[in-house]
Amino acid sequence: MKNFDTYSARLTGNPFLFFEMKTTAGLLLEGLSKQEISRKVREENLFQYKTSKSIGKRLNAVLLRLDVLDNTLLKLLVNASSETAKIIALYTIMKTDLLFYEFMQEEFKTKHLLRQDRLERVDLVSYFARKGEQSSTVAGWQDYTIHKLIQVYIRILIDAGLIKDEKSLIISAPVMEPNLKQHLKINGEEQYIQAMLGGS
Repeated sequence: MKNFDTYSARLTGNPFLFFEMKTTAGLLLEGLSKQEISRKVREENLFQYKTSKSIGKRLNAVLLRLDVLDNTLLKLLVNASSETAKIIALYTIMKTDLLFYEFMQEEFKTKHLLRQDRLERVDLVSYFARKGEQSSTVAGWQDYTIHKLIQVYIRILIDAGLIKDEKSLIISAPVMEPNLKQHLKINGEEQYIQAMLGGS
């Protein structure tokens, strides 16, 4: 499975995309090629966008994320409960976005380990400030980009079910189905479980 080892601000334009991921995953399971999926999504407006302007960009992001899933996880994304599918969607974001993965490891998991019940906006501000000191890439981003990423990170966590709402930012750890947890462990992905749930 492919890993992405550079920092990127691509999440500013590609948030959780849960509906788009489930829709596209279903087409992959039907045996359609990426080219066929692209044509079908555009011609039938399967993402239900008001304009076709952002379909290409969003579809590329979705396919990039789905590419890290094996067939078992792809089937779970399409057929499992909404809660499980959202965990898998979050996993794909961590797999394809190093900066978000490190946030989950360094900030979100720490909240679990310290038994703190909410994420504070200052946690995200501090995280990006620290990354700016460590990375010339992050240091070169405008304040607007950092602000947008903070908004997107919070929205992703809400959409994934790991935070209750944008006002309180109370952490709400989901229950991971045993079959999903076992599958990730067998494939050496335990660090992703820990990042989401704070433990093994």
